[in-house]
Amino acid sequence: MHFVKHLPSDQGKRKKPVIVLLYGHTPCWNIPGIDYLHQNNVWCFFIPSHTSTITQPNDCGVNKA
Repeated sequence: MHFVKHLPSDQGKRKKPVIVLLYGHTPCWNIPGIDYLHQNNVWCFFIPSHTSTITQPNDCGVNKA
């Protein structure tokens, strides 16, 4: 709810979609939370659990050394 509350005014429910990357370890998220984000036009993509050192998008893209 905090994330959705602080979205820019042109993003979110009935506006531009938002993409958020989440860690895929099951205890880090729950279905009601994902449903709430989806209802507010926030699309979740999950990094497979225990692979963040390999698949972490920030390290594979613009921040790559």
